[in-house]
Amino acid sequence: LGLIFFAISLCYARAVWSRIPFAAVNMTTAVTAIKANLGVTVFAYLFTFLAAGWSLLWTIAVSGTTDQTLTCDAQGVCNANYGLLFLLFLSFFFAHQVLQVSRQV
Repeated sequence: LGLIFFAISLCYARAVWSRIPFAAVNMTTAVTAIKANLGVTVFAYLFTFLAAGWSLLWTIAVSGTTDQTLTCDAQGVCNANYGLLFLLFLSFFFAHQVLQVSRQV
């Protein structure tokens, strides 16, 4: 089985061997552009950490909201306030979309 995958890897390497110089030049150009605009990467990391922090805060808020609004009757049937939970899910999605677009710009 290992020999089969090795043979497939050799065939793939042979097929793309002519494209390696272009990929190398493309990679060099990309690294040069990133080095010239290093501030962009700082903002990308900043928005990534903001998204992680928002996710943590949102998780705590959903847990607290569920705990406060969950009501159970004598038969053990529990109902939460689904309107609030929907709005929290909407806020999570919206905030992550804004942070994602800010990171990409």
